[in-house]
Amino acid sequence: MEAESALDSFEQDTANVERFLALTKKYTDFSELTTHMINEFIEKIIVHAPEKVDGDRTQEVDIYLKFIGRFDLPAPELTPEEEKRQASLHRHRVKSRERYQMIKAGEHAVGQPFKLVCKCCGE
Repeated sequence: MEAESALDSFEQDTANVERFLALTKKYTDFSELTTHMINEFIEKIIVHAPEKVDGDRTQEVDIYLKFIGRFDLPAPELTPEEEKRQASLHRHRVKSRERYQMIKAGEHAVGQPFKLVCKCCGE
């Protein structure tokens, strides 16, 4: 019984892949991505509630394509230069958030220079 179920599942998956490939072959050469084209490929999009992770706002989005299901984008491979840039941007966001919190708490007057203290070493 399990063998029949596995075979049916395999045949269904094969049929879905063939349908998806037929759909992609329809659009091998186009100059504009239209709403109609997107609607042909996408089954649904689920947008999750935003979360704060390490002080950064993140929001997960799941994209489900017709015939093949959930689509996960591969993680980008960053160059060393891009990794440095991302680290610099993160440090900038942290400092900006700290400055904003100090102003909001009334600990700092707008227009005055900031003196930030490192949370690790206290300097």
